[in-house]
Amino acid sequence: MHPSREKLIRDRIPELAAAQGRRLVLRTADPAEMARLLGLKLVEETHEVLEAMRSGGSEALLDELADLQTVIDTIAGRHGWNRQDISQRAEAKRALRGGFDSGLVLRDAPGTAGRLHVGGNTSLLDALRHEFEACAVARIAVAFVMGSGLDLIEGPALAALLRGADLRLLTTDYLGVTEPEALERLCTWHGRLQAKVYSHARRSFHPKAYLFERADGSGRAFIGSANLSRMGLTEGVEWTWTVLDVDAGQPMHELTTRFDELFEAAESKPLSPQWIREYAQRRVVQQGVLVAEELRPAPLT
Repeated sequence: MHPSREKLIRDRIPELAAAQGRRLVLRTADPAEMARLLGLKLVEETHEVLEAMRSGGSEALLDELADLQTVIDTIAGRHGWNRQDISQRAEAKRALRGGFDSGLVLRDAPGTAGRLHVGGNTSLLDALRHEFEACAVARIAVAFVMGSGLDLIEGPALAALLRGADLRLLTTDYLGVTEPEALERLCTWHGRLQAKVYSHARRSFHPKAYLFERADGSGRAFIGSANLSRMGLTEGVEWTWTVLDVDAGQPMHELTTRFDELFEAAESKPLSPQWIREYAQRRVVQQGVLVAEELRPAPLT
């Protein structure tokens, strides 16, 4: 089952929708998840304010600012504050630090870390290890799995499985690069692990995605060019972008949905010792053909 895209709505929206003959699919939020849902709503409304600023419509901007203020008021109320408390604090900070009238812009110093993990360092690996420590569900889709990559994440991944986390890993037999020995090693991992191999005679498989979800529904993803290998995670020239659950447009929802579609596709075969043995035999033949192609003389023209 694919995760549903959800967002908070105002209390009277169902009533207004019913008057228009529309039926909404609803549920009531658990109090423990309200902080996350309000955070997502805050991002959504902020994004709509930005869109209204770009479009130049003053009335639309006022509407979106009012929506944003409602979310701010709700968050403040849950912590025992009201709009006057916020206004007083804002005035105090303005008196101390000033406002934005001068349009001053602070620039990051060169080399400042951001969301982009660049190859040749351990920043991506450190981020993956950190997410394994807190995740409830981990989804990994990579073109190639190598023993050198498992060496780097095996400890944190096994610890997550020991805690009861779900780990779903999808790789491929494309070009025979994935190491059978690495797949055999995966089969020895215990816990809530599901591993599959995407196998298609004419279709390549090139995603490099590491998706993590926490128990409260929050999470982050790492999308780029890094396969599950030492070269991909630490030594090679790779670019990997960090996606947050609070990013506008809910990209985490789209990523997990697309992953689950691939994971459940007919071309995705469950990993098993028998499949690995058959793959190892095919891989020897396939790599021999590739080497022969490389050594074949080019035709004269």
